[in-house]
Amino acid sequence: MKRKLMVNIVAFTRIAIGAVLIVSGSFHANYGILLLKSILGYDLVTLRTAILVAGILPLIELLTGVWLVLRIFPVGMSAVATGLFSIFTIVQSSAVLRGLKIDCGCFGPVESTVGIKSLGFVVTLAAASGLLWCYFVRNSETSSKLDSSIKHKSHLKAGFTLIELLVAIAIIGLMFGLVFPAVQSIRESARQLECRNQLRQLVLAAQTFVATHQKFPPGTLGFRLNFDIPMDLTINEWHNDSSSDFYWRKTQHTSSLVFLLPYLENRVLQDLFPIEGRSVGKIHPWPGELSSVVDMAREDIPVFRCPSDSFDETNIDISVGIQPVTLWQEDSFFGEGYLPAVLNNSDFRPTNYIGCSGAHSGGVSAVIEMNRYSGVFRSRQQTRLQQIRDGLSHTIIYGETIGFIDNFERKLAQSWVFGALGRGRGAAPWGEVFDPETQAFFLGDSTASHVVSFGSKHPMVVNVGFADGSVHAIHRNIRLRTWYALCAMADGEVDLEY
Repeated sequence: MKRKLMVNIVAFTRIAIGAVLIVSGSFHANYGILLLKSILGYDLVTLRTAILVAGILPLIELLTGVWLVLRIFPVGMSAVATGLFSIFTIVQSSAVLRGLKIDCGCFGPVESTVGIKSLGFVVTLAAASGLLWCYFVRNSETSSKLDSSIKHKSHLKAGFTLIELLVAIAIIGLMFGLVFPAVQSIRESARQLECRNQLRQLVLAAQTFVATHQKFPPGTLGFRLNFDIPMDLTINEWHNDSSSDFYWRKTQHTSSLVFLLPYLENRVLQDLFPIEGRSVGKIHPWPGELSSVVDMAREDIPVFRCPSDSFDETNIDISVGIQPVTLWQEDSFFGEGYLPAVLNNSDFRPTNYIGCSGAHSGGVSAVIEMNRYSGVFRSRQQTRLQQIRDGLSHTIIYGETIGFIDNFERKLAQSWVFGALGRGRGAAPWGEVFDPETQAFFLGDSTASHVVSFGSKHPMVVNVGFADGSVHAIHRNIRLRTWYALCAMADGEVDLEY
C-alpha cells in the first residue's frame, strides 16, 4: 500500500514538473523577446550570452518537460529539471539581494515580480525535482540489479524498441520545429534592439552638436535650397559635364553624419576630412577624390549600420550625393524630387541611417502644401531648435534606409560620408503610399525600396529617431498623413498616434 502511494506521488510530481516546463517552454518559444528582456533584466550576462540563452532555454524546457511526462530517460530529465530550477533559484536570489524590481521571466504565463513568492516557487520546484531524481536513481539501481539477475538466467538482451526510438526522434524534431522560428525571432528582436540603440546614439550626438553650435548640422552640403533645373537637363550634364552649372562635383555633398563624428568618439576620423569639405557658408568642389577622404569613405562605421542588414554585396553602386531639385517646364512647376550622384561599383561604405528632410525633398517647393512638411535636415541649411514648432518629441531627424532595392536585389545604397538624406514619401507621388514605377511603398522593405526612402529589413517596422533623443519603431501601416507630420518640423499637427 505504501509503495503504491509512493508510486502515485512520484507520477504526479513527474507529470506536474513536466507540465510546468512544457507550458514555460512553449511561452518562451513564442514570446522570445519577453524572455530576452527578462534575462537582460537580471544584469548578469552580456547581450550576446543572453541571446544564446534565450534561444536554447525553450528547447531544453520543452524537451525535458515532454520526456518527463512520457517517462523517457527519467533519471537524466529529472537531473536537468533540478539543474534548471537550481539556476533559477540562484539568479532570483541574486536579484532579491540586489533589490531589483524585475519580472521573474522563468515560467512564461506564471509571470510575477522577483521576490519571496517567486523565489519560494522555484525553490519548491528545485527540491521536488531533486527528490524525483533521487527516487529515479535509487529505483534505477534496484532495477539494474534485478535486470542483471534476469539476464544472467535467461540471457535476454536489453535495448530500445523501434517504436521508442521513432517516438524519441519525432519529439526531438517537433521541438526543433517549434523552437527554431523562436530562435530566429529572438535574434531579430535583439538586432532591432541594437539598431534602436545605434539610432539613439545618432540623435544624442545631434543633440550634443546643437548644444555646441546652437543648431543642427546641415542635411547635406549640396547646392543651396532646392536646385532649380530645366526639364531638358541631360544625365551627361549632371554626371560628366564639368562646364555645366549643374555638374554634381561642383559642391561638397558632405553628409550630416560627418559632422557628428566628434560626438561619436570619432574625431580622429573626421580630421581626415578637409575643412573645406565641411564649409557650410561657401561651396567647394566635391572632395571625394582626395586620398584621405577615400580612406575615410572606405571605413565601415558600426554605428551607421543596422545589424539586420548585412550589406553583403561587394562593390555595389554607391550614391555620393543626394541633391534636392525642383523641376520646371516652360516657366511652370513640373515636379519636385532628388538627383542622386552615383559611383558605380564603388568600395565606399554604405549607411543604414539617413537624415530626414521632411515629407518632401526639404527645399522651398512650388507646392504650398509641401512646404508645411519640410524637415530638420535640408540642403545646405541648419535648423535651430526654435524652428521645430511641432515639438522635439514629434519630429523625426534620423531614420533607417536600405537603399534602392528592386525585386529583392539591392542596386544602390547611400554613402555615409556623402548625401545620407531621405524624405518621408520616398519615390511615391505626393499623397500616395505606393510608386508603381519602382513597386516600392513609401516605407521600403527587402522586396522593394527607393534610395531616398526610409525603410528596413525588420519585419513590419522601421526605426526612427526623434529630435528629443527618443527612438521608436514605426509600423509600415502607419497612416500617411501621420507619417508626413512626423517627418515635418512645423506642420502644426502634433496630436498623433504611431
